[in-house]
Amino acid sequence: ALPILRSDGGFVGAVAISEDDRWLLSGHGDGTLRVWDFTTGQLLRSLSAHEGEIYNLCPVPGRSSVLSASEDHTLRLWDLETGQLIRTFIGHRSRIFSALLLSDGCRALSAGWDGTVRLWDLSTGDSLKVLEPVDEPLDCLAMIKNRGIVLAVGNRKVWTWNLEAGTLLESPLQGLYPFAVLTLAPDERLLITDSLEHLLEIWDLLEGTLLHTEPRSKGNKIFRAAFLPGGQQALLALENCMVELWDVEAGRRLSILPGHEEFVRDISINSDGTRAASASNDGTVKIWHLTQAPRDRYMAAHQGPVDALIWLSEEDCLVSAAYDGWIKTWRGGTEDSVHQFKAHEAGVHCLISGPDRELISAAYDG
Repeated sequence: ALPILRSDGGFVGAVAISEDDRWLLSGHGDGTLRVWDFTTGQLLRSLSAHEGEIYNLCPVPGRSSVLSASEDHTLRLWDLETGQLIRTFIGHRSRIFSALLLSDGCRALSAGWDGTVRLWDLSTGDSLKVLEPVDEPLDCLAMIKNRGIVLAVGNRKVWTWNLEAGTLLESPLQGLYPFAVLTLAPDERLLITDSLEHLLEIWDLLEGTLLHTEPRSKGNKIFRAAFLPGGQQALLALENCMVELWDVEAGRRLSILPGHEEFVRDISINSDGTRAASASNDGTVKIWHLTQAPRDRYMAAHQGPVDALIWLSEEDCLVSAAYDGWIKTWRGGTEDSVHQFKAHEAGVHCLISGPDRELISAAYDG
């Protein structure tokens, strides 16, 4: 990881990187919006943006502004150069968990716990349209732009609408469980979903087929996913304090980025896919260099999910721990395993290097 950005604003609920990689934006539990220099990690300004938690941040392409979505039932558009509020969008009757910008850069969609999806005019703040409402809270908004289809996660299913008509459609997704995460690839072909029952699914929307399914262990829920440019790889923000890099097309995990002390709530990737930022309930934002670790190397390390990694610099070895209770060490980050031992009777979820070169492990066996 690169800089760890700490603040006193409570948990970090949302993170975003500006289109030009100039700013890193973080939304906090106390309603503050913080603007950081993405290169140096310096805090540039802190804004009292909302009267409730900030759940989503959408930088506006081609402009020095960001749209924020909050628990206080509003969207707000901010000028990042001056820190001034441009306008407030009022209409939802409950908290707004998700928003997205349309490709024209002039309109935005928002999904709220009042069961509505609203279309907004960014230049005036007017509500242009309210899509046909549903009888449950909505979250995790996405849009298949080339088909004009809007998707949002409810308690029981993924709801879909025709944006132009504003009417509900039959959902193209027939998951086994209610969804909690919904993330669409840049080319609008691949879709990542994670259910409330901890089931990761990867869909091919063009073929209408389910490509990959993986049960997730308890305590390993996915909170957010973000695709890298090109749409073949994605980062997953996890409940177990980790970030995972996935080859979505192949349906396999490539690497794990450990380091947060509490669950990871959000993830954002810069425009060229070389760096990412993760936001955690521990109140920190971490910036990661994605190009420092090879993406094409895969170590068949364990029989189950690998939940913890630590690099021991002095020994030049990588230590991995997994849901199968085993800990393994790897010489120089290669595929050559040096030592392996059964450390616990349940999954190992954390590894710490001690001051006297000892290794401390924590597991679900207590």
